Amino acid sequence: MESSSDFKRFFKDIVLVSIISAVMFLALSFSRPLANPDEGRYSEIPREMAASADYVTPRLNDLQYFYKPPMFYWMQAGAIKAFGVNTFSLRLANSLMAVLGIALTYWAAGSLFGRRAGLLASAALLTSLFYFALGNIVTLDMTVSVFISGALFSFIVAYNQNPNTKKRFWLWVLMFVFCALACLTKGLIGIVLPFAAIFIYLALTPVKSIKSFTKSDVLAWTLGVAVFFLIAAPWHVLAAVQNPAYENAAGLFSKNPEGQGFAWYYFINEHFLRYLDAETSHRYQPFWFFFVLAPVGFIPWVAFLPRIAANCAKKESQFVNREKSNILFFAIWAAFIILFFSISKSKLVPYIIPIYPALAAIVGAWLSRVWDNGEKTRAERLVLASLGVLASVAIFVAYMVLSAKGKLLYGAAAAPSFAAAAVIFLAGSVLLFYFTRKNRAKPACITIFATLGAFLFLFNPIAKNVQRADSRDFANIIKAAGKPGDTVLAAYCYNEVQDLPVWLGEFISVLDDVPNEQSFGLMREPKRIGGRIVKFSELEKTLAEKRVFLIAKKRNIEKLSKIKGFDSLEKLAEKGELIMFASRKIAEK
Repeated sequence: MESSSDFKRFFKDIVLVSIISAVMFLALSFSRPLANPDEGRYSEIPREMAASADYVTPRLNDLQYFYKPPMFYWMQAGAIKAFGVNTFSLRLANSLMAVLGIALTYWAAGSLFGRRAGLLASAALLTSLFYFALGNIVTLDMTVSVFISGALFSFIVAYNQNPNTKKRFWLWVLMFVFCALACLTKGLIGIVLPFAAIFIYLALTPVKSIKSFTKSDVLAWTLGVAVFFLIAAPWHVLAAVQNPAYENAAGLFSKNPEGQGFAWYYFINEHFLRYLDAETSHRYQPFWFFFVLAPVGFIPWVAFLPRIAANCAKKESQFVNREKSNILFFAIWAAFIILFFSISKSKLVPYIIPIYPALAAIVGAWLSRVWDNGEKTRAERLVLASLGVLASVAIFVAYMVLSAKGKLLYGAAAAPSFAAAAVIFLAGSVLLFYFTRKNRAKPACITIFATLGAFLFLFNPIAKNVQRADSRDFANIIKAAGKPGDTVLAAYCYNEVQDLPVWLGEFISVLDDVPNEQSFGLMREPKRIGGRIVKFSELEKTLAEKRVFLIAKKRNIEKLSKIKGFDSLEKLAEKGELIMFASRKIAEK
């Protein structure tokens, strides 16, 4: 049994790690507008859920949206209920999940490799490129990543416990709880990914280790399965009952979406067709896509992985046999997820996020062993110092190029954040070169963490200048000048204004058609939204008969100007590539 002093130290560490992580993710989250389309989409769905109190059927701009389960939407709806609609509340759930992932990494790495390894692993995860970025961007991928990681961490920590202990028993159950929450966040990958990695690991584990499973373990797994279905099943059943197939549906295993219900779209279309069929996914990338992106996302800590792999392959390894077995588990975890999504016909960058807690645990374990030995990481530190200098130059060049091309959303106001980032990298690199030359390992490692932390703290101030323009300013103008019944029309730019309903607190109209991912919802309820889809042939009549706010991209203005009545609109505002027009009566007001 752990002593009370060990528990107090663990509790203090968890609190410290969580506070530092929360400050990094949340301190400047309000300063960056929502980035369209993803942040707009995944903010509007929970806003509608909170407004309608319908927590079974997710909707986007009033259309059924069964793309993903509702766990993350529920969390966001809770934040909206508590704090209102603002950038802080909309990013709160996502960022807190990122913090939870870092805390879980500390717990698992600390349990397996020691306290210092836990602290270093959590710091490596916090400062890795993709993990930090996704902790600041509202999507479902961070949440499902943390739940999948929680399941896999629970397994490996339980597997290292003595049989027939209460801790091992409840960790097995916790593994299934995390799997259920992952399934409620993003579907069947919540159980497929963890248990596939576990199966591969057990298949490579000596038989005598597997034979150590006892009746208590069997009971725990049985209880875990029951808990899994108790958590994951109710929503799936309710969604299927409330959204059945129509009579004209071709059958559950058909590729034809016409007349289908929740069960077909969610299980067949989203889980199987999107994975196997490029025509369904619309997100095709070559097989090697994630093999290239995965290392990039783990910058800068990827620099240590080749040496770690080479060391583990040696008979006289830096790691003892027990630790090598745990390292193997983390390597299988990361490798299987990369391979799984590489086979898929649907590939997006955030899919790869679940590998980084595993890689961080490996790096934390390694750095903990060489913390006092400067020679062991000398080459890597020289590489990182050199890259820091290059990054400083690259940031300066990027600012000059983007500024010259007018691509910075806030113009000259971006200069301080870009300059600060360049100075941070340059100063950190100079210090790192100095400590490496003096063979002072600890100050060198601290310099790496401090440099990365300072740079990543500027993520939101820098990113707001290079992302797509948001629609909040347009929404404020519409709320001030508009009246009930006015038409707010996105003309071939719906993806670019998906945050507009968030700030308006109401739905908008779309010119010609909705995006592909909403076509199923439109098929299900054409009458519900039919009046808010304006055909190009009907635009002239709409402009003549209604008060209209029309938002369009600059490159589409020429096409729209051919419509009779378009010249009667007045330009109200411009932001980035978007321009908002309004009926003359509105503009005159």
